[in-house]
Amino acid sequence: HPNIRVGISYQQFDAELEAIDISAALSFNGTVLTTAAGRVTKEELEAAGAESGDDAKAYSLNAYYDLDQLGVFKPYLGLGIGFADIENTEDDELMISGYFGINYLLTKNIYMGLRGAVRRIDGPTDLAGIDYDDITYKEIGAVLGITF
Repeated sequence: HPNIRVGISYQQFDAELEAIDISAALSFNGTVLTTAAGRVTKEELEAAGAESGDDAKAYSLNAYYDLDQLGVFKPYLGLGIGFADIENTEDDELMISGYFGINYLLTKNIYMGLRGAVRRIDGPTDLAGIDYDDITYKEIGAVLGITF
């Protein structure tokens, strides 16, 4: 189909830890005796000697659907599936992406444009076994491409 394109992408980003929320309960014979909750910041973790590496690399296979062309402008929507490799975590995590953008046709085969993306990454587990929430990040960027 002439309106469908596929592509691969690679991104580097920081998955920066802000804080960890901790909660605990003490129970005896099924009765909760007391509870406690608190928040530990990235700075407090690092002061205690914990590593909180945040470098991440993401790889994705993407499909794009080109909408009706508006003169030399071509808007599009896209979906992607891939994985993210986050520093100091146990495994690579599933990543799902949604894209929207508009390309300006420089020639029949060369384009430049703007693209927005929203990515959701399954919550990682760090090397200490702590599970984290899912990560959602948004980006807007410039693109340069070739069609053939």
